[in-house]
Amino acid sequence: MTARIRIEWVRGSQVFGAHEMNVGAVSVQSEAPPDFHGVGGFARITVLGGAVLLNVDEDPTASSETSQRYAAGQDPVVYRINEGWKVAAIEATYGVTPTDRSGSITAGGASQTLAAANPARRGYSVQNTSSGPLRVSASVDPGAAAGYEIQPGQLYESPAHGSPAGELKIWGATTGQTFIAEEW
Repeated sequence: MTARIRIEWVRGSQVFGAHEMNVGAVSVQSEAPPDFHGVGGFARITVLGGAVLLNVDEDPTASSETSQRYAAGQDPVVYRINEGWKVAAIEATYGVTPTDRSGSITAGGASQTLAAANPARRGYSVQNTSSGPLRVSASVDPGAAAGYEIQPGQLYESPAHGSPAGELKIWGATTGQTFIAEEW
């Protein structure tokens, strides 16, 4: 599989140029940004497909040790850049086979187990494939006002710095709301 990203070079409210890149198993660099005339700008990066590890620097290389992970469905990420800096990207892999936790809300208005406690868990993701919001949490019983809210069509992915080992719970207001979920 190949991931795909879009990079926009931005200063203030002006976009100075944009291009898309296919990203595979080997770290690739973007072209240098346009001349910002001695003033820094920003790289606004949107993951269009798959998941990537990103790094921004003068001569960057993307790897699991130096980069942040982003996936399609997340909001664009913005990096401050200096003249001559580039974006490096590599396709993100889990390093382990993910376990499918997809399903639907069995009783609207009540939280349910998404995944049992797992001390070996490295991360998890939930994509809302229903028409109403969902909430997910590892620290409290999610409800109408607790946990991470995931709007229809959005993807939530646990932070790159780790994932809680405790039980994961999910909540939806309506019986039958669907979601795609994985833990790894």
